[in-house]
Amino acid sequence: MITLEEIASRLKDKSNYDFTVNKERWEPKRADTYVLPEFNIKESQAKGAETKLRNKLSKVLAFIDLVKHKRFKTGCTIIPISVTNKDNLSIWENEKGVSRAISYMIEIGLLSVESDKYQFSAYYEKDNKSKTYRYYKENEDKAKKYCEEHDIKMFVIKHNVDSILKVKSVHPDIDTKKVRFASGLKLVRPMELSKKEFEEQLI
Repeated sequence: MITLEEIASRLKDKSNYDFTVNKERWEPKRADTYVLPEFNIKESQAKGAETKLRNKLSKVLAFIDLVKHKRFKTGCTIIPISVTNKDNLSIWENEKGVSRAISYMIEIGLLSVESDKYQFSAYYEKDNKSKTYRYYKENEDKAKKYCEEHDIKMFVIKHNVDSILKVKSVHPDIDTKKVRFASGLKLVRPMELSKKEFEEQLI
């Protein structure tokens, strides 16, 4: 287990250590020219179809709320959407659910595919990239209006605190009195803990 003294010395002398966070810098891109897809929500009279549609759209509203700070206020914004993103998983639970939701948002006209090229598990994290999509503010407004007219409320993301509450004792290698926050801090996970258990312990 790395000691606090060793962490401090590494922070002072970074010449032999790489503390940079290799995350791709992403900035929203505006599509100067685009063809607005038709906004179309298919309704069905089949048994249970209305409930399914309401559930789908309530989660679409949650997604709209997530991207409101990423997209431009008007027009079409090119954005990456990852099926492994924690925010997306908190809405749709798993990668397959996120993938199906993206397909549905394309179907109703909220999104269209910009580039289907992607990469994950690259040697350097900065080399990973998500598929990119065109996000249409005009059709966002139509989706919100439809939901308002049909009294569909936004899905509330539930943060899972159950696992945190289950932690009854902290691992002896984790000294809570010496907890520090620092940019680029590298922590060594005790061998006895899984990644999930270590995350729970840190929280």
